[in-house]
Order: sequence, then structure tokens, then C-alpha cells
Amino acid sequence: MEGYYIAQALMQYILILSPKKIILGGGVMHQSQVFSSIYKHLKELVADYVSLPELRDYIVSPGLGDAAGITGSLILAHQALEELV
Repeated sequence: MEGYYIAQALMQYILILSPKKIILGGGVMHQSQVFSSIYKHLKELVADYVSLPELRDYIVSPGLGDAAGITGSLILAHQALEELV
């Protein structure tokens, strides 16, 4: 069920924003079957309305895993501090 709802949201994002890549993280995404469910439902929902790249390369999990959020925050804080100095 989660895969279907996420696929619906992603379809809207793709049609409105046309992102180059979609990165999904969080607790729900730790379940391996969710990604395959998203791919399946997204293909059905888009139904060749727009051409999509290979979904396994287009919709991915964060490269840093659960540390992505805190790592990005620390990098932004460091950059802000350097601008002040």
C-alpha cells in the first residue's frame, strides 16, 4: 500500500517539477519491497504519458543512508561559518 501512495505522489512531482533524480529515505524506505512496489505502480500510473529513465537509477535511496540529513546539515553549517570568517 505504501508503494502505491508514494508512486502517486512521485507521479505528481515528475509531471509538475520534472526532477533529474529522486532520492527517497526514511523509515518506510528501509523495507526492500517498497522500492519495487513504487517502480511497478509508477510505470502503471505514468502509462507512457512521459518517458522515464530507468527507474532503478532515477528513484534511489540516499547514498549516505540514515546519516544523509545530519551530514548535509553539518556541511551547510560549515559553509555558513566560512562565509562569516
